[in-house]
Amino acid sequence: MKKLSIIAGSALLLAAYSVGAHHSVPAYFDVSKTVTVSGTLKDFKFQNPHSIMTLYIKGADGEQTEWKAEASLAAWLLRNGWKPDMFKPGMQLSITGNPARDGTVKMLRLFTVTLPDGRTLNANNGLQAY
Repeated sequence: MKKLSIIAGSALLLAAYSVGAHHSVPAYFDVSKTVTVSGTLKDFKFQNPHSIMTLYIKGADGEQTEWKAEASLAAWLLRNGWKPDMFKPGMQLSITGNPARDGTVKMLRLFTVTLPDGRTLNANNGLQAY
């Protein structure tokens, strides 16, 4: 019985560590900065644990760069008005969020998406910073 308790306790600690490591936003994103970029939607993966949006962003030099934006989980997005089919490749969008800490990685922790009709959708549990 004691061995079973040790195994169960160890499993719980490992699970708690894994969840904490997965959700360590400040480890991956610079929460002290917020950026907005606009571009053309390549695709949107409505999935758990995080939905991912990919856009083509044109830089000041005219070169097109692929950016990824990580949103909240699909169930939360559904409860807040998102629909899996509302984003079509080729749409012009504006996205705002925390940039990746590694400046060579073109990725945001997504806060908002502004649609072509001007509507703005919340993308991340309503939290904009830690």
